[in-house]
Amino acid sequence: MSASGGQPRRLINWPSSEVQPSYAPDGKSFVFVSDRTGFNKPQIYRYEFGSGRTTKVSSSGYATSPQFSNDGSQIAFLSGRSAAIMNSGGAVTTNLGNTGIDEAPSFSPNGKRVVYASKQGGKGVLTIKSLNGGESFGKSGQGTIRSPVWSSSPK
Repeated sequence: MSASGGQPRRLINWPSSEVQPSYAPDGKSFVFVSDRTGFNKPQIYRYEFGSGRTTKVSSSGYATSPQFSNDGSQIAFLSGRSAAIMNSGGAVTTNLGNTGIDEAPSFSPNGKRVVYASKQGGKGVLTIKSLNGGESFGKSGQGTIRSPVWSSSPK
């Protein structure tokens, strides 16, 4: 449906679940998770508004939670239980996790860090990883940490 209103229109017509959409910053496409490759084998797909074409962009055995970087060049996602980053074409460039059960990776506004929640040794951990080889930061607590996101405000 257009921003000015009107009738909604189905973009994807596939007999499977399509969830977790994330729009590309240029507004020309979005990525989403679908189980069309088989039950309990979710993958990340891209839908292009101009052509109406849908293509698979992930290659890991279990890919969920896609989030674009602000410049659209990378996608943070979960590869199995670990936070990872792929380029927008689908090649995995960095595996961030491997120490627990990660969830909800999200890029910082400047694209230099990724934040994600994790469960490690029974504790909730908020992890911020530098993507340029700098230091990482992790803060653990007794409770559960879920779905962190960055503020877009520079303050």
